[in-house]
Amino acid sequence: MERVQVSDRNQYAACIDSFKNSCASLGDDVVSLLLYGSLARDDVTPGRSDILDAVVVLRSEVFEDEQRFYNALNIMVDANQKLSASGLPFHPFHYFTKEEMGFCYSARYIESWRSERYSKVLAGEDIRPQIQSVDRDLSFTRGCFFGGWRTFQRLWRYQKRRRDNQWKSDTLREITRFIKIMPLLACFACETPVDASLAIETIGKLLPKIGPEPFRFLDHFRRVQAETLSIAEVECALLKTLELNESLSEAVAARLRNSGTQWTEKLGIEQFPVR
Repeated sequence: MERVQVSDRNQYAACIDSFKNSCASLGDDVVSLLLYGSLARDDVTPGRSDILDAVVVLRSEVFEDEQRFYNALNIMVDANQKLSASGLPFHPFHYFTKEEMGFCYSARYIESWRSERYSKVLAGEDIRPQIQSVDRDLSFTRGCFFGGWRTFQRLWRYQKRRRDNQWKSDTLREITRFIKIMPLLACFACETPVDASLAIETIGKLLPKIGPEPFRFLDHFRRVQAETLSIAEVECALLKTLELNESLSEAVAARLRNSGTQWTEKLGIEQFPVR
């Protein structure tokens, strides 16, 4: 793993401080601020780890008063704009009520949000023991995995685009999305919930015919800049992603059939994925 320099640590730390300071303006309307992901695990990759994997937990009363809700929303939008201006890879954080954290619809975050190893409470109450999901049999998350398979099938469109620097950047962005999402969802689809940091290692054990090597090969491309790669290298990564997407969906489907899991009945469909 690339060593994090002091200046890089300071930049990420400054973003966390900015986030906390912005949310402090919410006052008593905030129940908890929860950090998860690479920042919580303290294993960021400089310039590649994104900000901010976090959850703002609000009091339910905020959503019952229009003016109070718009005030909270404006503060959170402002917090996101400040984070976006940092120049680091960015995506918005989540926000829920405390009650909603007791019945989250997607189970994919549960391991990361509940664990003291993979999350940190930045402010307010420690609500992690109360976090639950209605998706206890993982049917919804399993459906998300096969929905992701269909989404990433469309990467073949990138083979028809003009090869230039923009194409390299766009392609690497989609490969990054694949390697961040699909190994984790595959673990959940195989009824083995894990934190995102353990997904590649775990899916390699669950599906030994595939193993971890194809995922590690693609994971390398998350940590390099597009301009340092040739067209041929990015083309190779794109083809590997398409191939792995197919073999992963087939392996997960076979595992579910062999285990006797009645996953198609729970999803309300006759056959999924469609071949």
